[in-house]
Amino acid sequence: AAARRLPRPRRRAAQAAVEAVIRGLDSLLAESLGRGERVARATVVTAHGGERALLIWPAGHTFGDLGWPRLNQRVALYAEQLFEKGPREMIKAFDLPDGSRVDVRFEFPHLA
Repeated sequence: AAARRLPRPRRRAAQAAVEAVIRGLDSLLAESLGRGERVARATVVTAHGGERALLIWPAGHTFGDLGWPRLNQRVALYAEQLFEKGPREMIKAFDLPDGSRVDVRFEFPHLA
């Protein structure tokens, strides 16, 4: 099924909201790294419509949105496993309820 497009003013508002979340995400990431916290950044790399990212801490706390609630949960659980096994940057494919797939990049900025 083809994706339905929002009218232009609503698209601009939606894009502005996404950009505000990303700015908040970048700020929160910088604060966490400044405190020496371990944190993962997961980014959808195969979807259209702007950047979708999620910060994940080892205890399972998250901030951000990948665009699908169930994907947020699955990515957070996967990141927790990576923290336990030894975090490393990687890309992993996840299936969505509509039958499509997205690739998610996992980064661990505290290791840089």
